[in-house]
Amino acid sequence: FFIIGTLVLISQVNFLKNSDLGFVSEAIVVVNIPDSPPTRKKMLKAGVDAISGVKQATLASSTPLSGSISVSDIQLDGDDNMYFTDIKLGDEDYTDLFDIKILAGQGLLATDTISGMLVNEEFLKVTGIESAHDALGRMVKIWGVHVPVRGVVRNFHSRNMKMKLEPLVIVNGIKNSGVLSVKLGGKNLNQQLGSFESVWKEVYPEYTFEYEFMDQAIADMYKSEESMATIFTFFSIVAIFIGCLGLFGLVSFTTNQKVKEIGIRKALGASVKNILVLVSKDFMIPVIVGFVIAAPLGAYFMGLWLNNFEYKISLSVEIFVVALLATIVIAIIATAFKTVHAAKANPVDSLRND
Repeated sequence: FFIIGTLVLISQVNFLKNSDLGFVSEAIVVVNIPDSPPTRKKMLKAGVDAISGVKQATLASSTPLSGSISVSDIQLDGDDNMYFTDIKLGDEDYTDLFDIKILAGQGLLATDTISGMLVNEEFLKVTGIESAHDALGRMVKIWGVHVPVRGVVRNFHSRNMKMKLEPLVIVNGIKNSGVLSVKLGGKNLNQQLGSFESVWKEVYPEYTFEYEFMDQAIADMYKSEESMATIFTFFSIVAIFIGCLGLFGLVSFTTNQKVKEIGIRKALGASVKNILVLVSKDFMIPVIVGFVIAAPLGAYFMGLWLNNFEYKISLSVEIFVVALLATIVIAIIATAFKTVHAAKANPVDSLRND
């Protein structure tokens, strides 16, 4: 049961960490910007852009996937329905820096105020727009302002993968931007970060320079799952150790009971392999019975845990096959010494008393 649970937990954590999120997060540094005028924020961005090795910078309300999610009701022209959508505020460099693919149309304009918006594929699905090209130019009412759809972007995860993808729009809004994301390049990352800090101190001398790498921030979202996997692994080791002690005791008892039988079989020409099969079948039966009991329990409880995730692995047959094989291999290793010793014993010694 613990082996099955450990395999499922580790597989799910790896799935979460390695899944395609729809954007790039490697070598991107994120800093929170204090509430300040747009001119000051743009001064910071321009200073960072000028650093040698820095590929690009963007001002936004948040990164594509973060703990900060803004939502709002929007309305399409000619449609009386109100649609609840996720909102991201960004500048003209937002999609380029995070490598968010534009399926149709263009990115945002270099303006401080809302002049257009980008929508994702889920937005088209929810609103009933048939294709990405059909969405271009549609007027959308948001926060009392009517703005056109400039482009359609590929779906990307804006929430933890425990939650399903939601309709999303990206609009201009440097005034309300709260983070500066910077894509670093080359090998001198520490030097670039040092230059970044110098620019920060020039623009915001009254605030401490603090940053985090985006990929690490995303990985931290799944710390609880990683901790759970670690705990399960620990208890698996404990359970395996206790089980091995029991198996070793069982094999010792079996071989002691069958000393003379083993001696007679060897005297009649039985090979070591035959003796191993004879002894092994006695402890393999409880191993198989244990697996038959553990498999449905593992499938049930790990299925309940996986239901917490909108995006998850499937409980494939391979997981249970690996768990069974691992259990058998561990059992064989745990009992190998005693079994082989009994199989190689001199039959004369076994039968001497008779």
